[in-house]
Amino acid sequence: MKKLVLVTLSALGLLLSGCSKNQIDQFIGQFANTFGKNITIAPGDRTPPVVTLVVPYNNSQVTLSATGQPMTFLIHKGDEFYVVAIAEDPEGVKTVGVTTSQFVRCSKDGQAYTSSSGGQQTYTGPGAIGQSGLTRLWLPVLVSGNLVGCGPGETDEGTAYSVSAFGTNFSGGSSTSQAAVFKAAP
Repeated sequence: MKKLVLVTLSALGLLLSGCSKNQIDQFIGQFANTFGKNITIAPGDRTPPVVTLVVPYNNSQVTLSATGQPMTFLIHKGDEFYVVAIAEDPEGVKTVGVTTSQFVRCSKDGQAYTSSSGGQQTYTGPGAIGQSGLTRLWLPVLVSGNLVGCGPGETDEGTAYSVSAFGTNFSGGSSTSQAAVFKAAP
């Protein structure tokens, strides 16, 4: 069990490298004791993991689950915070990850431009069928207000940054959370 937690903490360290000490301490305090139980992975898990995306917002937090429409959050240029993807399965979680996409649509002096990009980040936990694994995995992702909005003198015509969480178990079951869509506050 100690090796499993040490490996998980080492991977977390790599994911948080480049973060401020205060940001890292905040995550360690909130999530460090929540890696899940150490279990032996059995074959034939028939249910997908439960996947959520935790978004800090207005001195609180919003938990987005696998059902529902995307939820929009207004943020400012200087805002910077983490959202956390969580996957839980009593029979073991193989991966947890996030899918991100950015859409920029701005104009200035009658000229409009658009661009888009996207990607995924995935953390694969320890274990395999017949070996030790964990019932809960989580992955923090930094969201910055600099990812939304347009430049000085430009008009924002629909810029957004979205994040959704996904997870899989060792039998191939998977699920995805609803998306958090971040837009520039007026």
